[in-house]
Amino acid sequence: MALYHGRIVWLRSKANATQGFSLIELLVVICIVTIMTVSFLPMFKGTNNRLAVEGNAIADLAVLAQQNAFGKNSATALVLAQTTDGQQAFALYQFALPNDGTAPTSANWTQLTPWKFLATGIAFDFNSSNSASWPTVSPLPSIAKIAGKSVQPGTIKTLVFLPNSQLAGALSNTFPNIKLVEGTVNNGQMVYLNQGTPNYYNILINPSTGRAIVERP
Repeated sequence: MALYHGRIVWLRSKANATQGFSLIELLVVICIVTIMTVSFLPMFKGTNNRLAVEGNAIADLAVLAQQNAFGKNSATALVLAQTTDGQQAFALYQFALPNDGTAPTSANWTQLTPWKFLATGIAFDFNSSNSASWPTVSPLPSIAKIAGKSVQPGTIKTLVFLPNSQLAGALSNTFPNIKLVEGTVNNGQMVYLNQGTPNYYNILINPSTGRAIVERP
């Protein structure tokens, strides 16, 4: 310490001047790095992360359909559909028998959950899914539009969970599957992000128990 023109001046030694960052400076740098990592991590994960998120959402919805059918003693349908502009979506519908004893129709289905569109870069691969394994049930929900968009004819896929936990119309030894891949639909054709070995999220439904089984590469 030295007295200079009536003021006290603290003099740093050479050793102190070169001692490095202070604790506060280090904490600030750590905070900045953490924020940047959290912000940009989804960009590095890319479609692989979105594929897992969408696959988990549909697998959870299949579980919800099974539980709703059992708990409310009402058939519940997991519905997949594609609009004319190539967007794909999914939702749950619930069935109620007519009170007047008349034959049931598509009007006896009511929407249980809102339609949710798949994230960009993720698509249902209807081509690779075994179409023969999807059971045929009647009547099914009648869906003409999703969020104001027209539905592409022939793209509606429906799995109906019964109160006894079985799938309606399914064969006991054939597991219907819902396969999601990294890709897009262009003019009705599946375009894979990786043409070599496409990444996928495959959901198999046990026809006897309604249980969802997930397969990943």
